[in-house]
Amino acid sequence: MTHERPMNKKILSLLASLLVAPVPAAAFEVIQGEILSGWVLPDGNRIAAIRLTLEPGWKTYWRAPGDLGIPPDFNWAKSENLADVAIEWPAPTVFREKNLTTIGYKEH
Repeated sequence: MTHERPMNKKILSLLASLLVAPVPAAAFEVIQGEILSGWVLPDGNRIAAIRLTLEPGWKTYWRAPGDLGIPPDFNWAKSENLADVAIEWPAPTVFREKNLTTIGYKEH
């Protein structure tokens, strides 16, 4: 029997899955998520990532989303094996439409 202790984890690339507009879940899927397990550092910290794939025309927001966006919010409170999470964000894109600016990610 092995015992797991809480471990520190860092997430290198994390994109949020907050959508531009609310959509009924059964209507269609505009985003697909995949957890990439990464590797373990010598100090025991783990590196992992979440890869989100968006349908054309959809986007997600960055930690500072600009004029209209909602920043991603992650709650790890119920996790039994995480002591700490540090999020590293990939460089976002600035979107300008009319007089509004939003910051986030879209499918290329």
